[in-house]
Amino acid sequence: MMERGDARKWLMGFTEQPEHHRLALAGCAALGDPFFIPWLLRMMRVPERTRRVAGESFRFITGADLSERPLEGSALEGAGDEAESDAEVLEMDADSELPWPAPEVVAAWWAERKEDFHSEVRYLLGHPMTPESLREGLRLGRQRERRSAALELAMRYPGQPLFDVGAPGFRQRQWLAALP
Repeated sequence: MMERGDARKWLMGFTEQPEHHRLALAGCAALGDPFFIPWLLRMMRVPERTRRVAGESFRFITGADLSERPLEGSALEGAGDEAESDAEVLEMDADSELPWPAPEVVAAWWAERKEDFHSEVRYLLGHPMTPESLREGLRLGRQRERRSAALELAMRYPGQPLFDVGAPGFRQRQWLAALP
């Protein structure tokens, strides 16, 4: 597993290359590092289709529900979101369920709460990534968060199999009850 400082440097390389912004946004969510929040807030103001993914990455770290008013914005705030290629249309479809962030309101939300987040702690949905909070993410999270929690637990416990978040619910409940 990569050290936090190395992971930050590696991710920052992607944040500086517009063609890799989508990858950087996914990496920010996976790392759960509040260090990247200022960049995520800037990406929510960029009039391109990565705005939704920036909001989702912000939510993964902070737990802010951007589908609720006043944090939810509209597509009109991101004029210029027209697809240019088939690949972009497919990416847009994958993001179509994500809310449009209201950048100014989200920035104000962060300004009020940023002191609750520490620069040397990784977060998932506003909670420090601990084995307990990751197991809680498996129990209560949406599918995207559950995948993230499962991957994080698998990396932390190399001998353990990856939790199958696509398995039938009754089987997942059995596995959850057996987790250390």
